[in-house]
Order: sequence, then C-alpha cells, then structure tokens
Amino acid sequence: MAQDWIIDVLADLRQYAIRHYHMRLAEQLDDAILVAATELRAADSALEPDSNRLQGASENPIPLFGPLSGGRGEKILGPV
Repeated sequence: MAQDWIIDVLADLRQYAIRHYHMRLAEQLDDAILVAATELRAADSALEPDSNRLQGASENPIPLFGPLSGGRGEKILGPV
C-alpha cells in the first residue's frame, strides 16, 4: 500500500493518547486505524487488474489484531 503512512500517523496518535490516559480517544483511533486499513486495501484492490485478484478472497488479508509500530520502533498491540 502506497498510503501506509496514514496508518503510522494514526498509530502514533493512538500511542500518544494511551500515554496520556486518553482512553476514549485511543479507542476511537483504533476504529480509525481499522477504517483506514480497510479503505486503503479496497482502493489498492480496485487498482489491480482482474486477472491478479483471487476469487472472493484477498491474497494478503487484513489481520484484525497484530503488532503496530508506535512510529519510533516500538511495537504496540491493537487492531490493525
């Protein structure tokens, strides 16, 4: 994905919210990360030629939970 940077920015904001005890904001950013990943994946797959797509499945499905980069090399667990 060419626009992965947006997920990194959202993850940085989420990490900041957690560090400063803004838990509702962190939860909203979790949702924003999921929406961004879904939208970016949909945009990327719309650009692929039909011959490269799998029937009814994605070659690289979006994991629901996994490690995220905090932007400074640190890993955090949360929705992707």
